[in-house]
Amino acid sequence: MSIDQQHLTREELLLFMDGEMDDKAATQAGVHLARCRECSMALERVEESMKKLDALYRAENLHASEGERQRSLLQARLRQETKERSLRWWQSPLLQPMTYAAAALLVAILSVGLIQRHAMEQSGYSAGKLVPNPKFTPGATRQVAYEEICPAQNDDKDPAVPTSMQQAVFKEYRVRRSARAHEFQVDYLINPQLGGTGEIRNLWPQPYGPTLWNAHAKDDLEDRLHQMVCNREIGISEAQHELATNWIAAYKKYFNTQTPLRKEAALAAVRDDEAWMQR
Repeated sequence: MSIDQQHLTREELLLFMDGEMDDKAATQAGVHLARCRECSMALERVEESMKKLDALYRAENLHASEGERQRSLLQARLRQETKERSLRWWQSPLLQPMTYAAAALLVAILSVGLIQRHAMEQSGYSAGKLVPNPKFTPGATRQVAYEEICPAQNDDKDPAVPTSMQQAVFKEYRVRRSARAHEFQVDYLINPQLGGTGEIRNLWPQPYGPTLWNAHAKDDLEDRLHQMVCNREIGISEAQHELATNWIAAYKKYFNTQTPLRKEAALAAVRDDEAWMQR
């Protein structure tokens, strides 16, 4: 702290509390805290807030490493707020209640988020999720020209996704380890034949089991869009947008159906067999 400074800043209080000050600064801060009741009380309030946050983590059985990460996040937010303010907190008594209320609100928000995350980890990612989470998979593309993708056939020869990348996708979506091999395939949201990249932002765990809208249906849509692009019925960017926004809605739009054509064909075959057996 500077010689003419009357009180410790919140940033200095946090540094002192965590033992991150150099020896000279720590000595000056310690002397000041011993003499200044206002700063001493402020330090106690900060310590109490951190203790409550740590207690909440423990109550929810969260890992210590996660608690440290969120604690660091709270400290970083407080430090950044300190740097951005032109007036110091002790110069405006009216701002003090607002500051502590904001800190309490941040603790509450972090707590709710961690509880929800804990619940999600317990339940896992479901095979019923037919479209990717846009937060994790908004789609990613590279610049491609018409001549590059046409008239080559879209033969679904997508580059294999490296195992390490697949595991990163499964972890991001919190897919249970026991369900990874037989319920999902890590697929491109925008397939490479239409300019999609291999970035994690363009990958998601797609169910390919008995669900109606599975990987087979999406492959059919990719074939259709590729054909339409090469016939110049739609542009490349439009095809990419259709895949990234909602591929199921795009399937219904371009195939003019409410159910996958493969499913309809299978049902028709079953009906034919039943009719033949009833003769």
